[in-house]
Amino acid sequence: MRFEDVNNALVVEFPDFSIDDDDYDLPYVVAGNFERFLLDSYNNGEKTAYEKGLRFIEKLHLSDCQKTKELATIGYRE
Repeated sequence: MRFEDVNNALVVEFPDFSIDDDDYDLPYVVAGNFERFLLDSYNNGEKTAYEKGLRFIEKLHLSDCQKTKELATIGYRE
């Protein structure tokens, strides 16, 4: 997945997660917000959403784009 496409893919795959218009061009901020979304999902017993989120992050790690891999590691995992 291309780095530029990550936020678009995120809102398509997770319609319950929203990105503030001011943050849309800030993928690392969005990643942090998404991690909080996943944690809330886990804490609320929404295991399906949590597992789907983990698979999304894994997909980023498997990307051919180095910037996308870095976003997955630094933005989504740290």
